[in-house]
Amino acid sequence: MSELSPKERLYWLMELLIRKEIETSKFCDEFYQTYEHDLNEDLSDIEKTLFMEISHKGSRFSEFHEDHLQYPGVYVTDLDIRSLVLDSWTKLKGR
Repeated sequence: MSELSPKERLYWLMELLIRKEIETSKFCDEFYQTYEHDLNEDLSDIEKTLFMEISHKGSRFSEFHEDHLQYPGVYVTDLDIRSLVLDSWTKLKGR
């Protein structure tokens, strides 16, 4: 099997998260790295918008309840990321 392109990897990571086959923190790290540093392909307008939002929110993910208490509104939760990815997946696949 050939290696995935960065764009294919973003979709693959989203699938893994939806199927609960990757930890949210690992997903966020991998998605951010792929989107911000590895991506060199053209994206559709909707891909640009949704991938940028996932990358941005993923960079603010914290699994620690204390972070959310100490800095309300700064960090996003596991549920926030999962909801965003599922909603984005629906939009991307429903076009």
